[in-house]
Amino acid sequence: MFVRLPAVILNPFDSLRRRLAVLFAVVLLPPTILSLYLAWNAFLEQSDQARLSVRRFASLVSAYERDFFNDTQRLLVNLSADPAIKRMALPACKEVLQRALENYPEYISISATDRDGTVKCTTADSTSPVSLTHRRWFQEAIASPGFTLSDYTVSQDLAEPVIVAASPIRGDNNEIKGVLHIDIDLDWLSLFIRASGVPPEGSVFLLDKNGILLTSSKFELDQSEAQLPSAATLAKVVQGHLTDFDAVGNDGQKRVYSSVALPHGNVIVLFGLPSATTLGWIERDLLTRLLSLAAIWLAGILAAVIGTRLWVTRWVSQLRRTARAYSHGDFSARVDFNRAPVELRDLGTTLVQMADRLEARERDLRCSIEQKDTLLKEIHHRVKNNLQTITSLLNIKMRSVTSSQAHQALEEVQTRVRALALVHHYLYESEDVRYVELRLFVGELCQVLHDTLSGSGRQIAIETDVHDITIASERAVPIALLITEAVTNAYKHAFPDGRSGKIRVSIHERDETDAVLTIADDGVGYDSDHHLPETVVAGQGVGMSLISAFARQLGEALEISGPPGTTISIRLRLQARPQAAGDRAGRTVPEGTPADGAGYEPARTATTVSLG
Repeated sequence: MFVRLPAVILNPFDSLRRRLAVLFAVVLLPPTILSLYLAWNAFLEQSDQARLSVRRFASLVSAYERDFFNDTQRLLVNLSADPAIKRMALPACKEVLQRALENYPEYISISATDRDGTVKCTTADSTSPVSLTHRRWFQEAIASPGFTLSDYTVSQDLAEPVIVAASPIRGDNNEIKGVLHIDIDLDWLSLFIRASGVPPEGSVFLLDKNGILLTSSKFELDQSEAQLPSAATLAKVVQGHLTDFDAVGNDGQKRVYSSVALPHGNVIVLFGLPSATTLGWIERDLLTRLLSLAAIWLAGILAAVIGTRLWVTRWVSQLRRTARAYSHGDFSARVDFNRAPVELRDLGTTLVQMADRLEARERDLRCSIEQKDTLLKEIHHRVKNNLQTITSLLNIKMRSVTSSQAHQALEEVQTRVRALALVHHYLYESEDVRYVELRLFVGELCQVLHDTLSGSGRQIAIETDVHDITIASERAVPIALLITEAVTNAYKHAFPDGRSGKIRVSIHERDETDAVLTIADDGVGYDSDHHLPETVVAGQGVGMSLISAFARQLGEALEISGPPGTTISIRLRLQARPQAAGDRAGRTVPEGTPADGAGYEPARTATTVSLG
């Protein structure tokens, strides 16, 4: 099934308004794209600044921790140089360590061990000797000439989680005699972190080299572990593969992280800030800019469309409506173009002037046509009067003729003249002299024929059955004369010896282009040898000769049939009558039919008139 698409879909840019809208959209597109590019660059720059601020917070926390561990390193170096510590002699050694511990509440205990890992001197309340040779930090302290920090471990005295800061004890010859180490309280490390001034929504984590959480800025350990990224991500952090990165914490919240490895050993500072805090406002700012640019772009297009509507397309639309009215013959349509652009104002003025000239010319043509119609009607009136004069002269002549044949010939001529006069009478009375309505015309013609031919008491009736058909005036004359001759022949030959009968004249429309004219009688018809009467056979009588001539004039073949009776039929070709403003309401014109002056008006019902 073929579906006809609307013109808007087939040609969406056919409208001037749409073309102007596309033009303004294209004009506004480059600055819009440039603004989008600048907004995206600003977003990237702000994102980098936000990540840099996270890096700075991580560096700030690491600076606090680094200072703390530097102070611890200096304390160990100073203590390891004390003679009592070098000799590890009790109680002098323990006294020195206790005095140092009193000034540093963040330390749990301070202990001195020999090279074999045996604790010789400690501030802890321990009664049994403890060996530390299995501790990794001890092994690193013996092997390393400097300061060492352990990973996550447990205090040998209090069984609490700590990290151990260790430094070798050297003798007079700089040989390593043992290790001096401090157990650092992890809770005190978290206090240092909170004192560093990080944002409250941020989280700081201290990790050992195995990725184990030592402490954080949060009091609850479970909450701190939930805010850490996955174990795989932490593994990359402690290995140094990730420094600044975005990741989703174990709590499902996305954060921006930054890590800093402390220079003293196995401790890493990891700082995390929620992305909603770090980048949320930047993303909202980008979205706001994008929406603003889109709104500006659309507002520009809308303003352009409205502007062109007010200044251009409105006048073009009015011009189009005015031109359309002119094309339908309404030259009274006017548009006020005083506020229109000068080009459109000139065009509108020219169009109005052209309409005025066309209207004046149409008035002249209409006046000329009316004059010609009046003259033509007058001619038809004069012809009718002249034909009536001829009829009167023939009537006078008939009174003086004694021969029956001459009287009959004059009567036939008089009948034909009356038929012609009737045609001109209808043309004179008609609103449009170009057309004749057959229904009324044929009815009156048959009435005239009946009155003329019925004679002294002959019981012959004439019935008419004619559709409401309108034909061209030049075809009315041969039709009228053909009917006259056929009816006259029927009166003369179909009903001999004064017998009664009926003659039927019908014009029936077969379709939009054809009608059939039929003159039928119920008279004697054919004789026994199936021959028409001598006076009726074509070519042997004046009437039949005239009927054949009129049929040829109409351009159609004549058909004669019977008995019973005699039927004469001829096909009438109908052509569309051009629809005019003055035509009667209800007339229709078939599509595709040429309008050349000959026309018809099809009727939905026929009118039957009986004369007798």
